[in-house]
Amino acid sequence: MDDKLEWYAAMAMREALGKDEQFDYQLLVNGVVGENELFRLLMEQNFQDVWWRRNFWLSSQVECDLLLVTHAKLYVLNAKYYNGQFVYRDNVAYFNGKPLQNDPLSSFQLSMGRLKKLLAEAGIEVPVEGRVVFMNPNFGCSFDESVSLECVPRHGVLSMFQDIRDVAVQVGRRNGLNPERIGQQLLALESDSKYNLPVVKDTHLQKMIRGLLCPACGANEARSRDAAVQRRTDAVVRSKLTIERQKVTCATCGYQALKRSAVLLAVEEYCKLFHHKTSFTTMDICWFMGEEIRRKYVSALLTTHYSQHESGRNTSFENPYYRDPQKYERFH
Repeated sequence: MDDKLEWYAAMAMREALGKDEQFDYQLLVNGVVGENELFRLLMEQNFQDVWWRRNFWLSSQVECDLLLVTHAKLYVLNAKYYNGQFVYRDNVAYFNGKPLQNDPLSSFQLSMGRLKKLLAEAGIEVPVEGRVVFMNPNFGCSFDESVSLECVPRHGVLSMFQDIRDVAVQVGRRNGLNPERIGQQLLALESDSKYNLPVVKDTHLQKMIRGLLCPACGANEARSRDAAVQRRTDAVVRSKLTIERQKVTCATCGYQALKRSAVLLAVEEYCKLFHHKTSFTTMDICWFMGEEIRRKYVSALLTTHYSQHESGRNTSFENPYYRDPQKYERFH
């Protein structure tokens, strides 16, 4: 799962997202639906001599939903999955009749320009073509002559792939590009996303559900037989995982796991959500888990599985998912 989507999914499960963030999360989910469907259709074509990558970042400058290299060209396919009508008219993008503040076609056009410049600087000589593909079959899209790149509706995806195949066959293996060689050159430019992830804020903490949540169904209204639960205050929300001496069980879906595995999974979740923190303490983890697990038990697991950042009275542990904000652009 994409790091950004994983962050939003975990925050959504803990009901910590604001209204605007819930909208952003839904956009991410829709985007994944579109990308998955586009990729599924590509795999059904049984292309020969094609090199491809999904969610591919190049030199922290260009993100490609789906990148293909054939004997003829390098194609970048940008998948969209809008739950509404998309119209592009007189150089303005409209969604359900309202102009979009961020024009996805112009943004993609700028991205393609950066890609061509990047390839030229790297000495990768290859024709480049970008296409925006609208994957939601339930909503239409229309464009006038002001559109500057090819846009493909859902019903035209198979024809698009056939066109890509026909062009590659026409060029041929002998006279065309070597997809595998070009692919290896592109891999040398592969990078992480240039953006940092969203950061947990005080407004999130005020709403965040704490406790051991079921990773299978995301349930959170819990009962527990752990004695420590009785000492919790009303401010702590109960998890839906029933906690026993050696295992945890979800009362909703029947999920079961070793207690130690469930705790370590929660620690990993904490580290990913709080990626802006270089380290964490036993108290941090106990708080995150709603004080459901004894501190001594948690401390022993952390000492075994995580490197110490500081030792002694104020022992802390290194966050393996720490993202130095100086290395990334601010997430928008």
